[in-house]
Amino acid sequence: MEKVVVIMRGVPGSGKSTVTNILKAMTPDNIAIHSTDNFFIRDGVYKWSADQLYKAHEWNKDEFYKSVNAGVACVICDNTNLAQKEYKPYVQVAKSQGYTIVSVVFEPSDIAIHAQRNVHNVPVESIMNMMTKLMNNMNTVGVDEEILITAQMSLPEVEKVMTDKFIRYCN
Repeated sequence: MEKVVVIMRGVPGSGKSTVTNILKAMTPDNIAIHSTDNFFIRDGVYKWSADQLYKAHEWNKDEFYKSVNAGVACVICDNTNLAQKEYKPYVQVAKSQGYTIVSVVFEPSDIAIHAQRNVHNVPVESIMNMMTKLMNNMNTVGVDEEILITAQMSLPEVEKVMTDKFIRYCN
């Protein structure tokens, strides 16, 4: 079995966590999922704090590094990762440990859909800014493979793409 790191990239409400759960179902025993959002969950309640964001990202990187250094077979970074500076540290540590690195990029769709789907009530203006940032940085630098999830794809189509691509890594 190959070791793989998956870098999710997309605005809130794009389906990153849904796809992460698809991959988790494929590899329930040898997977580590790292999301900065988890830093803000206390007693099962999500409590985001802007003044803790830097600390949360550092915590997530540290946890991700631990999984990669431990040789976990499938390690997922489930963050927005809108620009290279955001995902580059994950790519660098994964490369240093011999992982295959796959980026899953979620093409932004209608702003109203993202606003409705995002579970953390990110304001529409913030999502619009994030969409612009991602659209200006669609190609993921330094990865071995990139998978584009388009706005037109249905959930069964996304599941098929992910299953077809990851069956060799996750079993």
